[in-house]
Amino acid sequence: MRILLTNDDGIEAPGILALWDALQGLGEVFTIAPATVQSAAGHGVTFDQPLMVEEVLIGGRMSGCAVDGRPADCTKLALQALWPERFGAGTRPDLTISGMNSGANVGINILYSGTVAAAVESAFLGVPAIAVSLHQGSRRDAHQAGAAAFFSTGGCCWGLDSATLEPHVRDAICNPTIQYKANECEYARQRGKG
Repeated sequence: MRILLTNDDGIEAPGILALWDALQGLGEVFTIAPATVQSAAGHGVTFDQPLMVEEVLIGGRMSGCAVDGRPADCTKLALQALWPERFGAGTRPDLTISGMNSGANVGINILYSGTVAAAVESAFLGVPAIAVSLHQGSRRDAHQAGAAAFFSTGGCCWGLDSATLEPHVRDAICNPTIQYKANECEYARQRGKG
């Protein structure tokens, strides 16, 4: 499976790196995200100036493209230019994953969310998408790695099996918000062993 990974918290956000780590082994992951934080950017797109793109290496392992633009810009640029350049004309990812957002995207927040907007832009362009968010409450040090692993192993939505991406979901979006509690997951894991 080929996956386009993006977000609105910026290319250096811990959530996108945690998701990238969790997706390794599931397929080829191409990462493109805003160069700076674009939270609450909504579905804005840039049309009056060029989008600058820089190849970066994050955490010594995740290579990707940092874009001087908004989340929807990243998805549009990736699907219409950078993806075909890298993988061949006429090719598309099997799935776009936007996130992992730092904070919940529920209720009215989805209208402002750049995370959701990046996924919606993907669906507009015919590639199914998942916008992943992590509800952290008052804890800003929530466990992104654990939540990303939960997501990537089928804990949400379709799971990440390209066989489930039938033609009728090619323009669909899924918007899970994960409430990951490490201590409860650890307790459940220990109970399963004993």
